[in-house]
Amino acid sequence: MILAQGNIDHIINQEYMKLYSSVDCDSGQLSDLLSIKICSNFSYQQSDKELISVYDSILLISKYQNLTSLHSQIIETQRKWREFRDSHCELEIFYFEDCINCHQRGINYLLCLKDLTDKRVKELRDFKKELMMSETIN
Repeated sequence: MILAQGNIDHIINQEYMKLYSSVDCDSGQLSDLLSIKICSNFSYQQSDKELISVYDSILLISKYQNLTSLHSQIIETQRKWREFRDSHCELEIFYFEDCINCHQRGINYLLCLKDLTDKRVKELRDFKKELMMSETIN
């Protein structure tokens, strides 16, 4: 089992995340960019946790069904997906390259990560359903 979908410790451990407890991300009333960045970071972390859960459950099912080649293929496909996610989100913030430490750059990057991760969670959930259906058919 893996702890995160591709070395996101640098995101989780950002210094500004120490302020998380002072921000109400559920209020919908975020008025400053730092608060938005904090909540975007936390939201992405939640999506990543969901991704890990679904991914790990698929690995367990493939192992339980003794589908060794599928198990390996899932791991490789997920590795390639993480590479795509990371490079795509870097591209998304290209226009902010002169704004290295600005909040908007970080917010856009985090929103991209979350968006792609949420889409991947849905894809993996659908795949998991198919995998479980094939188990009941066999």
